Amino acid sequence: MLKSVAFYPEYIKDKAKIEENLLQIKAGGIDAVRFGEFAWSVTEPSEGRFDFDIFDTAFSLLEKHGLKAVLCTPTACPPAWLCRKYPGILPVNEAGNAIGYGARQHRCYNSPEMRRHTGRAVSALAERYGKRPALLAWQIDNELAAEHKYCYCDTCLEKFRAFLRDKYETVGELNRRWFASFWAQDYSSFDEIPFPRVVEAYLPMRPHPSLTFEYLRFSSESAADFSDFQAGLIRRHSSAPVTTNQDDFRYGDNADWRRIYRDLDFAAFDIYTDEPYELGFYCDLARCVKNRGFWLMEFGSRSRILTKALELAEEKGCEGFGLFAYNPFPAGQEEGQFGLVDGFGRPGENYALFRDYGGGKARGDVARCAPKPRAALIYDFTSSWIYNATEYHSWETGWPRIFSRLLYKDRLLGAAYRALFEAGREVDVIGGEGGFVSPLIMPMHIAYDPGLAARLLDFMKSGGTVLTTDDLFRKNGDNMFLTELPPFFTELGLKGFPERGTEAAFGDGKIVFLDKEADAEEWKRVIL
Repeated sequence: MLKSVAFYPEYIKDKAKIEENLLQIKAGGIDAVRFGEFAWSVTEPSEGRFDFDIFDTAFSLLEKHGLKAVLCTPTACPPAWLCRKYPGILPVNEAGNAIGYGARQHRCYNSPEMRRHTGRAVSALAERYGKRPALLAWQIDNELAAEHKYCYCDTCLEKFRAFLRDKYETVGELNRRWFASFWAQDYSSFDEIPFPRVVEAYLPMRPHPSLTFEYLRFSSESAADFSDFQAGLIRRHSSAPVTTNQDDFRYGDNADWRRIYRDLDFAAFDIYTDEPYELGFYCDLARCVKNRGFWLMEFGSRSRILTKALELAEEKGCEGFGLFAYNPFPAGQEEGQFGLVDGFGRPGENYALFRDYGGGKARGDVARCAPKPRAALIYDFTSSWIYNATEYHSWETGWPRIFSRLLYKDRLLGAAYRALFEAGREVDVIGGEGGFVSPLIMPMHIAYDPGLAARLLDFMKSGGTVLTTDDLFRKNGDNMFLTELPPFFTELGLKGFPERGTEAAFGDGKIVFLDKEADAEEWKRVIL
């Protein structure tokens, strides 16, 4: 397993100091450094004027000392000159105000101006470094759809309406499928469709749930398309593999990983946790997204469970494990006193742990152990977005409002997956297309999919066990509750939607329905 560390030559600037750091990095058993995601103001200090001196220095030194580079595109941080000169690149928040310069992710994925300047900056990077011997891989942007998840600008509204037109074809069909006549929500044209904004009245009200749901789908597609755009630019000049580093779902899973990584070479993610089961989940999801090895781009350099995390990640198929960050930042954004080394360059405790980790346990001891019993867990972004759109508590503000919308993730990861992990299961985190293993776990899978329903019946007929919750298949793909019982339930011999505790045999298999709010102990009881 390759070991890497986030290291920022543009922050250090001095060539002798950069070389001193790289020598210490190499002595620490580290194979590669990752940099560039926040460097746009350095590499393009004014429009069309590039200054790659610091990156040229970094690549020369990396090659001199036998180290590799994961080079990132800088689009997470558009520079001040760009924001001032082209304010149309800035995203707009729900209140209608532009999200200004001063932090990061201040860019609209759909802005034509943002695409134009991204094209110039990314193409220049790819052309200059795409064939350098030290280049190991590319990372697009940084944590797409993390701090900035949704944009409410005029460009996005126009594209959102086109997105709805592609799905529903006519506004009459949209009105019918959304039950829009209630509360006079009918539209006479797609041009009347607004963004789903909270209605701030004396008693604030949420927007139409189907409108919100479709906007979540649109926002995910916008982030993925921005990633695809950059990947295409890079591949014109470089054959190195391309990925991006998705954030965990602690603040929302609005970006569908399967769509994000569809046209990229491998999955990669960032996570900061001291909970092994949480790390295990994202490893299993990343592995199954591309059905191949994955990278963990960022893990805490001061983590108390670093050795355990390295072993667990490698056991689950991790091919590259990265720490954030090597040097601490004494000032500026993400300022702090500790990295893998301290502010004086003295190695911390984890420097030796990282250096000495050779993967023996993961590749040797684990390989000789008896294989773990397997299970499959369906993570369904559609169901998650339905709960997100439906459980939007508009009377709350700030963080509580955000967290109240993560019911799906909390139950699936914190209850069902945790039970599987603690029960010693090897888990495939999959979509609903197939690859089922018994037991097949599908908590809070509220979205009805006739194709999935047929596959589940075939799976049970052949002896498979399905463990699910009592909200199974209650809504359709437009976020409307079903008014007719799906044939899936009548095939099981049920006359209505199941209640918690219901069990049904089918063929040589069976299905068991738990309460959708079942905790880890309840899941563990049925799994064991």
